[in-house]
Amino acid sequence: MALRIPNVGELSRKEREDNHPLFELKKGAKFIDDFKRLAKGFPDAAVKVRELAGAAEGDFVIIVAGDPDHPVKASDTKFPGRLSEREISVYTAAGNFRTELAKKYADRHGAFWRDRTSGEGRGPVERREGYGWRASLPAHLDY
Repeated sequence: MALRIPNVGELSRKEREDNHPLFELKKGAKFIDDFKRLAKGFPDAAVKVRELAGAAEGDFVIIVAGDPDHPVKASDTKFPGRLSEREISVYTAAGNFRTELAKKYADRHGAFWRDRTSGEGRGPVERREGYGWRASLPAHLDY
């Protein structure tokens, strides 16, 4: 699956490496965050992924997939209409990673910004007792 964080721009290797602790490796999932390198080796696939994710120039695109080295348990077999434990682990790790990256790059994508006096912008409409409501999500997640 592909994650897209809009308007982040190109990240340096150090910036990308600083994101690695935000990803839960123990969940049986891996990610590719060096999309420029991926595009060099697999240009057609990279174009298709960016297209499917709706990524524009300057968007940060990450691919998350199951780890082939992670052992498959008998409970990972899939039943009709139900996700396997492995799929749930990958989706959970990707969702958590997307949330952490969206928070980290909030100043770049601006999805959480809202002028409280005029109501213009996107993001939390109101904040009461620690709860926030989002008008739009800052990242895109394709299954």
